[in-house]
Order: sequence, then C-alpha cells, then structure tokens
Amino acid sequence: LIWGRDESFNLYPYREIIMLRITHSIEHPELLATWLESRVRQALTPDVSSYARGRLRVWLRTEPTLTTPTRHLSGLPCSQRIWARLEELIDWHFDYCLITYSGDIDAVGIAPHRDASYASSIAYGLNITNTARFSYWTDQHAKPGDLPNEIIKLEPGMVTTFDCKHLHAADPTTQRWSMNFWRAK
Repeated sequence: LIWGRDESFNLYPYREIIMLRITHSIEHPELLATWLESRVRQALTPDVSSYARGRLRVWLRTEPTLTTPTRHLSGLPCSQRIWARLEELIDWHFDYCLITYSGDIDAVGIAPHRDASYASSIAYGLNITNTARFSYWTDQHAKPGDLPNEIIKLEPGMVTTFDCKHLHAADPTTQRWSMNFWRAK
C-alpha cells in the first residue's frame, strides 16, 4: 500500500502547538481505509471509556490503560513498516496509536473529555473516512457543559493536532474510521 501526503494543504508548517490546528491532508485516505477494513476491522472491540460507550476501537501494538499508574496491555500487532508509514503520513513520531470506527448504523463518537495520564499533552488525529464535528475548548479549566470555543468539520484525510489536556469531543457520521496518536508522558 502507498498512502500519500498532500503538501499543498500544509497550513501550519511550524511544530509549535498551543491549541487546535489542521496541519495537512493525506492523499488517498481510501487506501488506508481499505487496509483498515481488511486487516483491522475484525480486531475492533467496544471502547472501555465512559465517554465513548459503543464506539469500536483497537490499539496498535500497545494499549495504555486508563488507570494510574498506567499499565500496558497487548494491542493489535503492527509491523515496523506500517508504523513508520503512519509516522511519515502524520509527520510525527508517536508511541501510541488508537484506531476508532464510529459504527455502520448508529454513529458513536466521544463526549467531551481530556486524555488520560499516559499521554503527553500533544496529540494528533487522522480522519480517514467520512466526516466528524470536532469540538475543542481553549480554556484549560472548561467543564463539560461549557460551550466549545472551536468546532471544525473533519474531512477525509485531514490531520489535526491539539492539546489533549483540554476538553475535546468528536461527533462523527457513520462508517467513520479515524486514528489518534500520542507520545508517552
């Protein structure tokens, strides 16, 4: 498989991240979706997070637990070739990769939340198929129920980066594949 990057979409060439940014878009996200359907779909399991009940997900290589201290469980095996290609696509080295699928009939996303203690503050997201409304709260002290400051429509192939210690949420359409990436804290 060859998945490409569309450099003309690189709106933010600097890596200094403070809030929510669209960094670029990959070319041919449908090729990545084909790989997910053929190699990953059968490994999907229901999300354990109370913020994403019913969403389907799988971790590549390693699953960090939501507990403190963080434990590491076995994730879906992933070759170094695939891992390196994902790093190349999003233009960032990461330790954790979560693949999510919103469902075939009723779309399930994730409610406003902050990412767990396993993750450093910077996260990347790759929207692969269909769309989602991504909500982001710029005030680090915002609470669920407060209105988000930023809302963007994620299109297929779009790569975003954000401070995952701020509240954020995703409201997807059906049949949406996505990936999220973090470095260990």
